[in-house]
Amino acid sequence: MIEVDWSIESGSLTMYDVSENTIRLVPRRDYDWEGRNWTAIWCYFCVRGARGKELTLKFLDLTDEWNRKPSFSWGPNTRPVYSYDQQTWRRFEHIEYAPRSRTLIARCRPESDTLWAAYIEPYPTARLQRFLEDLRARRADAQIGSLGASVNGRAIPFVYLGSQPSRRHAIVVCRQHPWETGTSFAAEGLIEFLASNAPEAQEVLDQIAFTVIPIANPDGVIGGGTRYNALGYDPNRNYDSVSIETCPETYHLLRMVESVAQSGQPFVIFNLHNNNQETGDYIVGDHQPLAGFSIEHFGDALARHTFFRGPVRLRPEPIVSVFGRPLPMVLLELRTGYDPTLGRYVTYHDQKAYGAGLARAIYRAMVSSP
Repeated sequence: MIEVDWSIESGSLTMYDVSENTIRLVPRRDYDWEGRNWTAIWCYFCVRGARGKELTLKFLDLTDEWNRKPSFSWGPNTRPVYSYDQQTWRRFEHIEYAPRSRTLIARCRPESDTLWAAYIEPYPTARLQRFLEDLRARRADAQIGSLGASVNGRAIPFVYLGSQPSRRHAIVVCRQHPWETGTSFAAEGLIEFLASNAPEAQEVLDQIAFTVIPIANPDGVIGGGTRYNALGYDPNRNYDSVSIETCPETYHLLRMVESVAQSGQPFVIFNLHNNNQETGDYIVGDHQPLAGFSIEHFGDALARHTFFRGPVRLRPEPIVSVFGRPLPMVLLELRTGYDPTLGRYVTYHDQKAYGAGLARAIYRAMVSSP
């Protein structure tokens, strides 16, 4: 008998039914605090009892609402992933998409009794904890701590690496939106590079201190959400009016940023996000969020060191204003679907390599001249 289970960390579905070898699945909608602007990107579950069968997964009701208007994050280019061990992930090869009914169909013949499936490769908090324990054992100078507590009292971990004093400070924020697992893989790759014994990594740390937040929304990640915190607030919105009661995740982030600003150390915030599989990469920011830092130069450096080939979009006004002044923030949207530069769909290995390249690009943009 075929069964479906999502009672795991980051597991997410609303309902399912099984008819012979066909499973009808409905991804869970993640609503904001007003019960609007829902998203249904993330899903993560396991199927048991399907070994050797011609299995059909039908993902139904693939609709979203954004800014109170219809939005569609799944489409003909979307390919979910599957695994037999939650370590090695592959894209479903046989995909059909029905635009009228907003249904995606994936077919496979499982080689194991248990098949794990997700929108993209999961990155649970348990993986981060193992990574941080290993980092602590390898690098005694790595500062590992917590920005504060989430809505549900969970720690929001950060890693600080850098020489004292460093000339400048890079703050890298990842996983404000729970489904965007590629940003956590990028954070892992960035930290691995900086913590390595490579001379290039030490050269970077001699000039720039890094504070990296690999999972900025732990409640959303553990609960299998797509966008919001446990109270339905988006951690990447309303920076100028955020409170510890409604969105402590962003509140604690801003307190850390404020302490860096008060130290007088020049800094830039790099805010990493993932795009759904129907869209591509891009960078958004001010022309010059920091003296000597050009977002165009940063975009060129990122293209040189990673598979990024997207546009750089300038804003006439700051992305974020808080503490009575603009925050020097650069928003990076990372591709999760097919990448024309790589000639294939992006994997978590690519996202990790992106993180290492991001550290190099930050160095080029913040220290080196164009």
